[in-house]
Amino acid sequence: MYEGTTWFAADGFIAIITFLPLMISIILTSLGIYVAIKFVQFMRTKISLDKQRNEQLNELIIAVKRKEMEE
Repeated sequence: MYEGTTWFAADGFIAIITFLPLMISIILTSLGIYVAIKFVQFMRTKISLDKQRNEQLNELIIAVKRKEMEE
């Protein structure tokens, strides 16, 4: 009798093809979320480093102005 097995390999292949668009959309959505998270982390780090650089440049400008005023 029929025990739940298939006689044709194509049945399993058709099942995989049926869920292929769902799997692709899940993978692409996951990839998009991952890229967005990494981008936000990168931008936070970049903004922090830019602030530090701007503060250092401001200190340098102040030091140069003081030196010019002393001369």
